[in-house]
Amino acid sequence: MNTEPERKFGVVAVGVSRAGSVRIWDLRNPHASSEFLNLIGFVSRRELGSIDEVPQLSLEDALSSQEVEVAFICSESSSHEDYIRQFLNAGKHVLVEYPMTPSWVAAKDLWELVEQKGKWVAMPYSRGSSQLRDSTQVSCIAGKLFTS
Repeated sequence: MNTEPERKFGVVAVGVSRAGSVRIWDLRNPHASSEFLNLIGFVSRRELGSIDEVPQLSLEDALSSQEVEVAFICSESSSHEDYIRQFLNAGKHVLVEYPMTPSWVAAKDLWELVEQKGKWVAMPYSRGSSQLRDSTQVSCIAGKLFTS
């Protein structure tokens, strides 16, 4: 029985601080929940060259690459909304660390862009995280807006 996913999405990690470094490690050592993602590289404002043989890409290269289909945004939270917009406008799907946007109004505006572009945005999180559970959560997943 073949357990390999039929299709893997090319993904780039945006931001390489603590969260980004963990995501790069996770994507290099995939488990069942991320086996459909293929790490293409990472984006950082700092010149790092590579991390554990994962190449650094410029933001422009990540946005324009046909190979990159998904951006996993792990940067500081104040930049999430801007990165989401850039990657959606470039025709990419987006995974983003909490919080997606600073406000409900901004999230609604992004949702309109998600619908317009026909892409998805998801905010993965652990059910055990009280920080996420106790705060306003907004996720756009596969064309549906969920709030809790």
